[in-house]
Amino acid sequence: QTEAMPTAALAQFAIAPADGVEVARRLLTQLPGSRVVVSTADLAMRLAQRPQAEVGTSSKPNGLGGQHPRPQLANPYVAPRSELERTIMRTWQEVFGLEQIGIDDNFFELGGNSLIAIHTMTRLKKTLQVDVPTAMLYQRPTIRHLAELLAQDEDEAARHMAERLAKRKADLGRRAQVLQRRR
Repeated sequence: QTEAMPTAALAQFAIAPADGVEVARRLLTQLPGSRVVVSTADLAMRLAQRPQAEVGTSSKPNGLGGQHPRPQLANPYVAPRSELERTIMRTWQEVFGLEQIGIDDNFFELGGNSLIAIHTMTRLKKTLQVDVPTAMLYQRPTIRHLAELLAQDEDEAARHMAERLAKRKADLGRRAQVLQRRR
């Protein structure tokens, strides 16, 4: 099977396979739904050569338009109650481009899918500075439940740290007693 050869005019803008993999990696870490342009040449120059009607006129960063209202869902809107819920909500708002998301709104009913889930959880990992497995979103697809699970994990991590510190303190106490007996 032969591949179609680009014309000489387009060949100068072709992307190498390794570069294509890097572009795909970067796209997966960016906001889904945003406009993305992959250009192997000076993008500003190429845009300047296009007719003005074709160039985007969005005033928002990243070419994003305004946020959309919350869709009609079976459950009523419930505002976030904690800072953790507000943080998760802000991340979801950025990802979905929605003005308002309630803590009982289901991620997948808002339009989420597996690719958006990976992206969302990557953003939460960066924002919260904790390891947040993407599987959590499938187990707990609402902000309320995700926050509860994260808080529970945080409490468990704190409990383990306290246990380790108590054990270390006991070990140091025993060592200190041994050293005192030797004197």
